[in-house]
Amino acid sequence: MPRRRPLRGLGLTMLVLLALAAGAHALAWRWTADAIAAGLADWAARQRAMGWTIAHGPPVRGGWPFEARIEVPAVTVAGWLPALPQGFTWEAARVGLSIAPPRLDRLAIEPEGAQRLRLGAAVVPFTADRLRAVVPLDPAAPAGSGEFLAEGLVAILPEGPVAAARIAAVLAARPRDGALTLAARAEDILVPPAPAVAAFGPRIAQVALDAAMSGPMPMPGPPARAAAAWRDGGGAIEIGGMALRWGPLMAEARGVLRLDAALQPAGEGRLTLERPQEALAALVEAGLVPRREAAAAQAVLALTMRVPAGGGAPRLDVPVTVADGALAVARIPLLRFAPLAWPGTAPLPAPTR
Repeated sequence: MPRRRPLRGLGLTMLVLLALAAGAHALAWRWTADAIAAGLADWAARQRAMGWTIAHGPPVRGGWPFEARIEVPAVTVAGWLPALPQGFTWEAARVGLSIAPPRLDRLAIEPEGAQRLRLGAAVVPFTADRLRAVVPLDPAAPAGSGEFLAEGLVAILPEGPVAAARIAAVLAARPRDGALTLAARAEDILVPPAPAVAAFGPRIAQVALDAAMSGPMPMPGPPARAAAAWRDGGGAIEIGGMALRWGPLMAEARGVLRLDAALQPAGEGRLTLERPQEALAALVEAGLVPRREAAAAQAVLALTMRVPAGGGAPRLDVPVTVADGALAVARIPLLRFAPLAWPGTAPLPAPTR
């Protein structure tokens, strides 16, 4: 019997240590959950001070013991971004905010349930099997940086539903100059009926984009003034690579976009098409390009296409420019688009056809 006393003492000590560890863990969980709730309130107050609309229901703590988490119901965020001068509104049934080992310096944001995005006058309801954003908690990290993932995304557009099996993106600061970089990939996208869909099919196999935004970060204030300050500070969007795989269309592009004196998109770059003759034939079959013009274009393609030095499919490499409301390929205007209308400024006249 006396030999068992040390074991009993050891067992009692282990129980005490476990109880203390559990208590410390519970306190740490409560402290972290409170910190998340306080951070949410502080963020909402800062956004409201800059003119944004932030609304949500009372947060509810959860996730113990594996993570510190709060559930935020009935979330509404409304404001504007330089890329969306007409403003936007995002609504979600609920949003989960959590911090979990081993990434204690990251906050996970997980919207759930039915959601809705309003872009100007357009309203886009959408759902997803999984939506997740992981953002750094470091105050020195660039605004908007983080990792983003969407799986099983379905959005209802006026033209019809759009679905994507997977969309992944990473926003980060470039070490050499601090520019905000974007690496994004989207796979297995189903698009609604449209003229181009008749040529290339309803399924886009892959879209990829690698880009960087340099120049000063937009400051709070009227959108036009912020955009002008970004332009005047040398702001530019460098497209290091953009790839599209859609039926017979296989395209890659690279270049630079800026804002001109009227705060309209302007830039230049290069466009590479793989097997352009097949893409042209698909456009002809869909009735988008007349056969007589296609015959002349095929003759030009035969003279300008090149086979890569290492072998492979023929390729066409041509210059691309964006200026005066038009997209031109090899100096031939192919697409005209409506001018950006910045809030608080007089609208520009629509481009002539």
